[in-house]
Amino acid sequence: MTITSEKKFITGIIGENPSTYSKSRIMWNFCFAVLGIDAEYIPWDINKEELEEFLKELTKNKKVRGFNITNPYKVEAAKFFKDSLDDAAKAIGGINTVVMRNGVKAYSTDGYGAITCITEKSINVEGKHLLVIGAGGAGVAVAVEAVKQGAKVSVANRTHKKAVDLQTRIKQFLGQNINAIPLYEDSNLSTEFNDAFRNADIIVNTVDYEKKKGEPLFPESMYKNLTGNVVFMDAVYGHKSFILEFADKYGHIAIPGENMLVHQAVLGFHYMFDTEVETVEKLMKYAIKRFEFNAANKEIEDEAARYKSGSA
Repeated sequence: MTITSEKKFITGIIGENPSTYSKSRIMWNFCFAVLGIDAEYIPWDINKEELEEFLKELTKNKKVRGFNITNPYKVEAAKFFKDSLDDAAKAIGGINTVVMRNGVKAYSTDGYGAITCITEKSINVEGKHLLVIGAGGAGVAVAVEAVKQGAKVSVANRTHKKAVDLQTRIKQFLGQNINAIPLYEDSNLSTEFNDAFRNADIIVNTVDYEKKKGEPLFPESMYKNLTGNVVFMDAVYGHKSFILEFADKYGHIAIPGENMLVHQAVLGFHYMFDTEVETVEKLMKYAIKRFEFNAANKEIEDEAARYKSGSA
């Protein structure tokens, strides 16, 4: 695949078919247009057999300032850039952002995106007991970022070994620890999980059970019986979340995960173009609400001109 653009800089997103769904293109290109950055963000649909060669081509291209990687290639990309990972990315075992400025550096900003959904509500995670449900890609990223920000983290997963493996990597690369607990004992919620649920200050769900099944992951009584204001975040969005419904019903704090995409993108944008996080966040939130994923570049540029003139 040829990597070309009339712009001075190129960036984009690699996945199986991001051109058919990703809003990253409209978010980034709207920011470029408003901020006057001569760059273009391109979605690249790449199959597994093409991935390694395409990554090589990107790293050779002098116009490429960096790029994003989405599922299912985050782990494979981390292996390709194994010598460029920061310690958090090593603990996660996957990346979503590669920055090509003064060498190559590879990061995962997914966990930052999730935790920022919480901290932007003026909720500090440092010193708090934070329970992560799920040890898949999103759960791992959330757990690592929460540990970095000083939270006391427990990770509950159906397959206990996955949580234990994460615990080992965090201790190895970050010098800190988490509490790995089984989500179930046979077909019932485990005693360790029930204890962690009752004692948590913040609970972050990263499993898609409710989205797939259309029914609650946990019984309503578990939310009713909690004391104090517990923070609940559902990192799986785009569906009816019983987690957030029950949290709100019983006086807890309910935080949806819709802004995760914006926050993780803002940090990558900052790494590549030295922009102010607050400015880019405002622009990306505007763009993600204003445009459909398939908006034409001309439409984005016209709206950017109206935005700059104050007539949007």
